[in-house]
Amino acid sequence: LAAASLRADRIAPRTTPHLLELAARATRFERAYVSVPRTFSSWVTILTGRHAHHHGVRSMFPRWEDRAKDLDALPQRLAREGYATEVVGDYAADIFGRVDLGFARVDTPSFDFRQMLRQRGLERETPLLPFLHSHAGRALFPVLKELSHAADADLLADDTIAALARLGRAPGGAPFFLTAFFSTAHFPYAAPAPYYGRFSDPAYRGRYKYHKPVGLGGEAPPDDADIAQIRALYDGAVLSIDDAIGRVLHALTAMGLADTTIVVVTADHGETLYEHGHGQGHGDHLFGDEGTHVPLIVYDPRAPVGHRAPDVVRDVDIAPTLYELTGVAAPPSVDGRSLAPALAGRPLAPAYAYAETELWFTEDILALPPRQRLPYPGIMQMTELDSTHGQVEVVLQKAMAPITLVARHRMVRDGRWKLLYIPTRMGVEYMLFDTERDPGEVVDVAKTQPAELERLRAPLWKWMLEDRGMIERDGMLVPREEAK
Repeated sequence: LAAASLRADRIAPRTTPHLLELAARATRFERAYVSVPRTFSSWVTILTGRHAHHHGVRSMFPRWEDRAKDLDALPQRLAREGYATEVVGDYAADIFGRVDLGFARVDTPSFDFRQMLRQRGLERETPLLPFLHSHAGRALFPVLKELSHAADADLLADDTIAALARLGRAPGGAPFFLTAFFSTAHFPYAAPAPYYGRFSDPAYRGRYKYHKPVGLGGEAPPDDADIAQIRALYDGAVLSIDDAIGRVLHALTAMGLADTTIVVVTADHGETLYEHGHGQGHGDHLFGDEGTHVPLIVYDPRAPVGHRAPDVVRDVDIAPTLYELTGVAAPPSVDGRSLAPALAGRPLAPAYAYAETELWFTEDILALPPRQRLPYPGIMQMTELDSTHGQVEVVLQKAMAPITLVARHRMVRDGRWKLLYIPTRMGVEYMLFDTERDPGEVVDVAKTQPAELERLRAPLWKWMLEDRGMIERDGMLVPREEAK
């Protein structure tokens, strides 16, 4: 069970009472981090146990050759061992139709240029949308599942429960692997009534009354009332997902499956909501914990009663954990390690968490000063249409890939310290944060803590140079071909 953009700090009584109830019976990993805070790369990482520079899906717009390779993912290996595999999801789950991760059944929206045109056409018929907001409406107009401001966790709960009923009575009692991916907490944070107003100020009359539209630059920055409203919309969206997941967990019990089913709750990334001057969204930078710190709850009915695990764990650890818990052999190429010992209450060996930014969609980013980025054009100038493989896909131009990889910020962190690698036109800048004393990550201590900087720089460079397409030149990570 996963939710787009779900922050770890929102697992709280106010926003996730049902998930807290599950966590009380499960192992709750308090320090779980994703390595690319964007949906496509993150999901491939979660289900392969490999970092993006190893599996090759590096952006939301991967080219066909990057998606068509054998990714040797968890659903694929489980299917070979007799598992029935399925994924259900709403609009952010369209990535599952664009890459083969081994799911035998994919019940998610599709994303291509034709669907984008259909979506824009339907959005113009605003008066019709309330009447189409149902299972019947989505059957008539499948593109409704792709509308970001029409994501409804309750409808997806219906689909998930139907999938459980189908999988739970598989021929011969075959085991199953089901992924349900909820999108309502992703911007524009457009939960249906009553959730959109649950935490809002009734007196608010600003531009974000019902949702926070996705902008590509040019809009005026929000004021304090706007920011409070955006956070309220987000929290309402999280609560809607929690209620939907509560229904799914209740159905699991009613079907007699709860005592024989492992349940994992996580997110593809978190979400920055204007804390400490870090802006809003995910994937543009690595300042602050909000975009990379995600929930991770693992319930195994065979394990002891729940507890909290304080260790730093990563998205690449999820697949190895499920391989061990199911007894299915893992690929030799996984980058993560199994977290199964923590389910038995044993400590885990220390591990570093790594991350990198993704594509910048605009040339100006509120939280990222121009001096801290290598410039390249906005997303409209970097992408193209590819119609050579059936669908009309929006993909990153091949010639643009090298600069986008060079420009990425990268991160390594342990339980206390976090080091950022920031390439600029003047060379590489390193920023170091003491996250115990400075949880908001606003004070760079790189100059006053040189020993910690050097300690973390070595594993960060080792990780970065595992990318076979990149090498180090003059202290900067550059494409191997460009360095010749």
